Amino acid sequence: RDKCCDKICSDFSCPSHYARKSDASGIRAWSRDKCCDKICSDFSCPSHYVRKADASGIRAWGREQCCDKVCSDFSCPSHYILKEDATVTRGYAGALCCDKVCSDFSCPSHYARKSDASGIRAWSRDKCC
Repeated sequence: RDKCCDKICSDFSCPSHYARKSDASGIRAWSRDKCCDKICSDFSCPSHYVRKADASGIRAWGREQCCDKVCSDFSCPSHYILKEDATVTRGYAGALCCDKVCSDFSCPSHYARKSDASGIRAWSRDKCC
């Protein structure tokens, strides 16, 4: 049988963190390198990145393809601080990464801003003054 026929990839069992190539039935081969694509599920993302939610379905191997940037190293503008869950919040923009704090809130007459206003995630008289 081996003398007259070639094995094709459609029956090859790919190991963990690999997926059979989408055109496997047309590939005359029998090896991981020829029959399988590496998938993102085992890729180690660098600091300030997390693996994409659908990593097990992505046929790729690299930071751009496998990882999403998170807010943990975003620089918030004045009167904002990073959200408490910045290490897992996907994205890299002020609205996603930062919470407004009381440090710039204008308290009405007969009220004073709280001394720890720069750490209070709020924007109201009740919380800031």
